[in-house]
Amino acid sequence: MGSCIPRNSKSRRVNSTLPDEILCNYPRQGSVMVRFKNYVGKVTSEQKIDFMVTEPKILSCGAMPVGSSKAFVSLCILPGMDIRNPNSKICQDSAFYISDDNSLFVGLFDGHGNEGEKVACFCQEIVRNLYLTHKEIQKKDPFEFFELITETCDKELEKKPSGINSSFSGSTGVFIYIDDISIYSGSVGDSRAILGTTLLPETLPIPNSALVDNHILQDIRERRSSNPETKIFPLQLTKDQKPYDLEERQRIEKSGGRVQRIVDEFGKRIGPYRVWDQNGNYPGLAMSRSLGDLTAKRIGVSSKPINTHHILNKQHDLFIVLGSDGLWDVMDNTDVVNFVECFRRKCHNEITQNNGTEIKLGNSCIAQILAEEARLRWYSIVEEENVDIDDISCVVIEIKDSGKVLVSKTKRVLPEISLSAEAVQEFEFKRAPSIKELIIRDPKRSSIVTEDSLWHTETTKDGLLNQ
Repeated sequence: MGSCIPRNSKSRRVNSTLPDEILCNYPRQGSVMVRFKNYVGKVTSEQKIDFMVTEPKILSCGAMPVGSSKAFVSLCILPGMDIRNPNSKICQDSAFYISDDNSLFVGLFDGHGNEGEKVACFCQEIVRNLYLTHKEIQKKDPFEFFELITETCDKELEKKPSGINSSFSGSTGVFIYIDDISIYSGSVGDSRAILGTTLLPETLPIPNSALVDNHILQDIRERRSSNPETKIFPLQLTKDQKPYDLEERQRIEKSGGRVQRIVDEFGKRIGPYRVWDQNGNYPGLAMSRSLGDLTAKRIGVSSKPINTHHILNKQHDLFIVLGSDGLWDVMDNTDVVNFVECFRRKCHNEITQNNGTEIKLGNSCIAQILAEEARLRWYSIVEEENVDIDDISCVVIEIKDSGKVLVSKTKRVLPEISLSAEAVQEFEFKRAPSIKELIIRDPKRSSIVTEDSLWHTETTKDGLLNQ
């Protein structure tokens, strides 16, 4: 096993290794120094804020049968928080795992919009019931089963008996189906699943998504990097479905939508690319596929999952991690697999009541330790950008012990998804919505239009929107 090695941002300090037991301690009280900046990014004032962190919404773990073998599964959902009022934010994430004699199924959902929590929980129950009642489809064609899942969720959300107004609310969905020989993965939205392995296949199912180019995250990544003795690689199993992806954008534009970012009062583009109606500033969805979001479905947002298949390499494949964007926004695939491999065998494999006590390796499962690490990294973003901490959900499926399998190098270079300068110019050619037209506190998170507030904007003689 390895340790997390804190590093100076300019040079590695080889002798500064801290014991795992000290580094992986997560107190229940946090403290951040929020920096307020002017329009050119200069800090004008600071405010120290102390707060108590939220406790897990769901925490579970256990050994689950997978055909002739077993996998150890742990799950943790940490509610996000406004550090000024920690209990004011509703957690909209949901996740579960279930197995029978032949397979293991895991589903994770990240809701958004006013009814996001209801959508995520509603979809979870539908998926659980479908797993229990449609065994033949699962065995015959897991991809067909994934499509049945997403189609059924959307159809049921449209019905009045659901009691959910999903016009401007929805959820991501990521699904893993494992049998004795294969891993089947499917997803809608930007929740993600990856595999930690000591040997990459010749063909990658999905290119690795890159962590956003943010100096804050790069700095904390250097300071809290994990270095397991086992050489391990991330294999991405699902695709983040973002509106700027060429195929996704083309489908949206053909359906009457457009893809743009928000503009602040100083003309600076902020937050992710979003889906808008061609003739209005709604719905502002930050993903190109989802469950629910009925208004966005009319302008090209899809509920059809993107699926992948991976044949299990029982000698080299170690574990799977599913997570909401609260995890992936602060840790990239390599960070996550290295962290999990560093600490999973040092974690506690039973759930204990830790309310009010600090979380550490000796009293927590690996899913909770991973979620706590992600939350700790969010503190740096809060300090620099004055935003809320997002909900953080993760499920870790341990397939086998590493056995200290050593691999000197990967067979191929892992490609990363990036946005070309030409693509950026093309996206930004049309006039984007102004932040003055969209009054929100945190433009980075999901859909920003609600059923009760559709913004009205003036237009100039040339048809552009007034700021």
